[in-house]
Amino acid sequence: MDSTIASTPVAVPTAYCERWTDMWNRLIPATEVVANNCRVYFGRKPLTARPTDTTGPHELQIVIDAIREHLPGIRYCIHSLPRYQADSAATGIITLLWNAAVPGQGTRTGIDLLRHEGDRITEVWSITGDLELPFMV
Repeated sequence: MDSTIASTPVAVPTAYCERWTDMWNRLIPATEVVANNCRVYFGRKPLTARPTDTTGPHELQIVIDAIREHLPGIRYCIHSLPRYQADSAATGIITLLWNAAVPGQGTRTGIDLLRHEGDRITEVWSITGDLELPFMV
């Protein structure tokens, strides 16, 4: 096993996931979470008129704001402990299972793969599911 992976504390990927989720809940702006050149790829046709990928925090913030306008009260939560694969001491990919509850419309789940460099997210693959996924242990 790679010693970088074995020595990465759970708190490191969890902190990224908490900031990512706080961003989607509009508690902090995208400029504090993602890098200027961050690419986000959405693996689902959007319910709102928006792109299926974004570049940078400003485009991502527009998507977040549009979703929240279309689905008032939406609340994103981390669904289980994240999985982490380190590339080096400063980079890696976090796998995050999440859910989003919309008042009166139920809950959706999804999986995000977050690539980070240093303290910023640099690339994301986000897939929303139509069925609720089981809790990961």
